[in-house]
Amino acid sequence: MAGIAGVAGALLFPVLRMWLVKQRLRRYYGEILGSSSPFNVQVELSPKGVRTKQKTGQVTFEWGQVESIRETADSIDIYARHGGLVVVRKRAFASAQEIEQFVQEAERHLAHARQHERSSG
Repeated sequence: MAGIAGVAGALLFPVLRMWLVKQRLRRYYGEILGSSSPFNVQVELSPKGVRTKQKTGQVTFEWGQVESIRETADSIDIYARHGGLVVVRKRAFASAQEIEQFVQEAERHLAHARQHERSSG
């Protein structure tokens, strides 16, 4: 019985961790921006990395820092090492085609960075 609980805990931990990271970041940005209402964030994909820009500053996660790109029902989540997260809401796009292009471009940059790391390392 303890073994089943251990396996269940091991399977649930990554999902719970991602959910907690999202919640903490939402709370953090709400405190910084002084409001829980929606705020504008620009997200730019470049060969260097993922750059976010808002009224309080900008942050760039280089592709070498990115762990994964995951598409959910309402967002595209880009997970970086050490708890970094960029959440791009699908409602920010005009069409499903734009969403697909964004995801493909992000995945292409990530694959290129990983290939470069392997050949350099």
